[in-house]
Amino acid sequence: MAAADDAPESDAGTDPVLRADGLTKRFGDFVALDGVDLEVEAGEFRSVIGPNGAGKTTLFNCLSGALRPTAGSVYFRGEDVTRTAPHERVRRGMGRSFQISTVFGGLSVRENVRLAAQSVAEGEGRISLPGSCSVRPTDSERSSRGPTRYCPR
Repeated sequence: MAAADDAPESDAGTDPVLRADGLTKRFGDFVALDGVDLEVEAGEFRSVIGPNGAGKTTLFNCLSGALRPTAGSVYFRGEDVTRTAPHERVRRGMGRSFQISTVFGGLSVRENVRLAAQSVAEGEGRISLPGSCSVRPTDSERSSRGPTRYCPR
């Protein structure tokens, strides 16, 4: 057992942004995840690597809520979100990206970004992007003019 002086330095009282405790996912007799523990601190980047079939996608599906784990818990900003629907996790600020970057191929880059921002924006129909004006969708959203910009003074 390590002495208290040997403990790694950390910010006392702060929870990791994302934490998984004992995350397990079974598909019948097949165990895709077996007691995964993971912590990601604010500003930290982690990589999950492994061969095909190692459980990487299953892990991300359990973390994001696309799959419900068989056992274990997922915490986001200290809150247990294990049984929280994916769209509710997004509203709380949890996001996920996919390797396929063209989510809606028929939409422009701006429209794809706007849709992502709109899903977490406060208030219905209003998107506030840092350092910019609000963007309010209009009935003619797909017109050449695009969304209406509103810049209060």
